Amino acid sequence: MVWTFKSVAVVGSGAIGLYYGGRFAAAGEDVRFLLRADFEAISRGGLKVESVHGDFEVRRVQAFRSAEEIGPVDLVIVAWKATANGCLGEVLPPLLHADTQVLTLQNGLGNCESIAAITGPDRVLGGLCFVCINRITPGLVKHSAGARVDLSPQSP
Repeated sequence: MVWTFKSVAVVGSGAIGLYYGGRFAAAGEDVRFLLRADFEAISRGGLKVESVHGDFEVRRVQAFRSAEEIGPVDLVIVAWKATANGCLGEVLPPLLHADTQVLTLQNGLGNCESIAAITGPDRVLGGLCFVCINRITPGLVKHSAGARVDLSPQSP
């Protein structure tokens, strides 16, 4: 299966969301980050990643405080802690259009099912990331090992 995404929203802009979203943004892709605590720092100073695969910086981050401000995108990457999944019903709908796919890069069980309850199972991609990263300060991520992501579409 081949997916094409022209726009991406990152929900959960901690270490994982900033790293993978930052990689897309550094490559010139249209990536929109839902930010809360780090909004001011990243809006002012951008995103810096110190990586074993090469450091990079995104000086102008598309930073937003709400899903409504982001609007519909082709791919939503959910990278927040699974304990925040109770907010999916509020956050996901403004990001969806008829063909939006939702990728979960979360620890824990039941994440795909929580998303599928909102989007339907045919729009959910289950992801496993094998990476060692830390958010050091607002806008600074340190990547020390790995980075592979395995994806699997969910069965209806």
